[in-house]
Amino acid sequence: MIDLSKTVGKNLAELRKARGLTQGQLAEKFAYTDKSVSKWEHGDALPDINVLKELANFYGVSLDYLTTDQSIEDLKMRGRKDPKIEAANKRLIIAMMILFVWTLAAVIFGIMEYNHVQYNAWLVFVWAFPFSWAVFIASNHFWGKKSYRTTLWIIFHYAWCTALYVELSVDGGNAWGTYWFVLFMGVPLMIATLLLNRIRKV
Repeated sequence: MIDLSKTVGKNLAELRKARGLTQGQLAEKFAYTDKSVSKWEHGDALPDINVLKELANFYGVSLDYLTTDQSIEDLKMRGRKDPKIEAANKRLIIAMMILFVWTLAAVIFGIMEYNHVQYNAWLVFVWAFPFSWAVFIASNHFWGKKSYRTTLWIIFHYAWCTALYVELSVDGGNAWGTYWFVLFMGVPLMIATLLLNRIRKV
C-alpha cells in the first residue's frame, strides 16, 4: 500500500507557505488546530477526504495534484494564485468587455446622429445584446463551466434572431408582423447546438 502522507504533507506545506499563511492562520480557516496542520504537513497524519477536498479547492488544485509529488517551483507558483481573487478578476474582465461593447454602440450611435445617417441609430443598442452574449460565450469557453455552454449558445441564437427581427421590422416601416418567421430561426439553431453538445459528450 502506497503511503501518501509524506507527499501530501510536502505539497500542503509548500502551498501554504507560497500563499503567505502560517499554520495557525490556515488552521483557523478550516476550524482545526495548528497541531493538526503540523501533523498533516509533516506526514504524520492525513486530513479527512472532505477536508482534503476543501484544501484542494482553497488552493485551486485537484485532489490528484495534492496526492502526486510536485516540484517546489510548481507548488510555489500554484500557491501564490488565489482562486477567489482570480475569479473576481475574471468577472471584472468580462464586465469591462461588455462595457466596451456598449460604449462602442454609444459611440456609433453618436456618430450616426451627428452625421444624420439615414438609419435608425438606436438599433445599434439592439445589436449590442447579441454581441454582449458573444462575450459571455467567449469568456465561458476559456474560464467557465462546460455545463453553461449550451444555455449561453441558445440565448445567443435567440438574441441574434430577435435583433434581426427588430432590424427588419423597423427598416420595413414598422412591419412587426411581416418578419415573424425570423424569430423561429432560433429553433433549428437551438437543435443544432443541442446535437453538437451531445456529440461532444459521447
